[in-house]
Amino acid sequence: MNNYPQNQWEQAPPTNEWAQQPAQQSRGWLWILLFIAVAVVVTAVGVAAVLFGWVGGGGTSGSGPVTSTYTSTVQAEPQERAEQAVPAGSIPANAAARDNAPTGDYNSVWRGTSVTSEPFANAVRDAFVENYLATGDTDATLQVYSSVTGATYTMTCRDTGSYVTCTGGNNAVVHIS
Repeated sequence: MNNYPQNQWEQAPPTNEWAQQPAQQSRGWLWILLFIAVAVVVTAVGVAAVLFGWVGGGGTSGSGPVTSTYTSTVQAEPQERAEQAVPAGSIPANAAARDNAPTGDYNSVWRGTSVTSEPFANAVRDAFVENYLATGDTDATLQVYSSVTGATYTMTCRDTGSYVTCTGGNNAVVHIS
């Protein structure tokens, strides 16, 4: 054993407790940051759910652009709108039209011109159905947002008796049956 006197100015080496203390403090901050991040994500999802009408009855108002990420099914009176043909040359814009599904329930959508994009045609259909469910009217003037151009267009919809034709925007034509 060494009998030399210990220098009074030397410090004892750090113990494990002292060395682990900063790591424990940083873990505390990590948990706080994780909690805040989860809270922000949950809040953002909740706000989106209300804005897009996924819950609660929120959604777009009649004064702003109409956007939709879902397709609803409308049950029209079958005797009024039994299967009707749209104009020749119309381009199917959704699965119901492509599959020649029975028409008359406003679920089949066709583009009347090649300049009408498929996403816009479906947005017009969704805006039309939203208006129809709210008012019962098949003739309507709608403000519809185009995800392709980023602009909102006025579309005028008229019931032909066989199908509804909506026109407007930049030479857009949409048939709904």
